Amino acid sequence: MAVSIEALLEDPAFRAKLLELIDRDPAFREALRRRLLTEELLALPERVERLRLEMHEEFRRVWEAIATLRQEMHEEFRRVWEAIGALTQQVQEHSQQIAALTQQVQENSRQIAALTQQVQENSRQIAENSQ
Repeated sequence: MAVSIEALLEDPAFRAKLLELIDRDPAFREALRRRLLTEELLALPERVERLRLEMHEEFRRVWEAIATLRQEMHEEFRRVWEAIGALTQQVQEHSQQIAALTQQVQENSRQIAALTQQVQENSRQIAENSQ
């Protein structure tokens, strides 16, 4: 009595035995896998691993580029802060010079005012003496 494959696949006992054979026999499992899966699917693990390695390499290059940029930015900020420090020092020096010059101008103004008074006094005395 011949049994069709469809009838066998519907039989729970046959299905259980088939699954047990697949679990127990690695060679049968591999042969079945190669029959059921396409070449693209069979090649997928290798392609995924190759892609993972490529992505890993690309991420490494990106991180190296980021590290280089961070170092360059750090160096540039250091130079900027040095320049700011030097400019701040110059501003302080100029502020001190301006303060000193301001004092000198004030002193000169006082001296000019005193000389102006002296000239006026001398002019008044000359005017009195010439009368």
